[in-house]
Amino acid sequence: FAQKKEKLTDVIAVEMDVRKKEDYVRFISDGVKNFGRVDVLVNNAGVLWKLAGIDDVMEEELLDTFETNTFGPIYCAQAAVRAMKEQGAGFIVNIGSTSAVDFKSSHIAYGSSKSAIIGLTGCLREELKGTGINVVCISPGGMKTNLFRHQQERDRSSYMDPRLIADKIIENIEN
Repeated sequence: FAQKKEKLTDVIAVEMDVRKKEDYVRFISDGVKNFGRVDVLVNNAGVLWKLAGIDDVMEEELLDTFETNTFGPIYCAQAAVRAMKEQGAGFIVNIGSTSAVDFKSSHIAYGSSKSAIIGLTGCLREELKGTGINVVCISPGGMKTNLFRHQQERDRSSYMDPRLIADKIIENIEN
């Protein structure tokens, strides 16, 4: 959560499980309680997925990936939009992935779930026209985070620094 001043400041990052309704409802209501409003929602859910094609992807993996990467951001946006409509303004940033458009046969679950985020962004943007709520999607490639810490065989040398994406988010919000 952030308290808006001249520039984006007083930011609080909140860790939660977006698959749990009580977490995202609490997340938004705590933000309104602490700051009086919700100015920005960054839908940045992450899940470690196995590389698998259509013949090998397991139902449990599909459900976990879609619950985290797709349903979670939809539900969080739903809760945030209610608050943002009441205040007449807001900004939603959905974090997609290059996997949504750079198709790989081994990314069935992940690529499909992130493709849905692009669709969510477009549909929300259209639905919220004229409300003062802006919606964008940023789709980075691999990120240098702890998400892949257990996959030593993965070459992460070309992965991006998360601060670059954070700077892009702030740039979009401030413009």
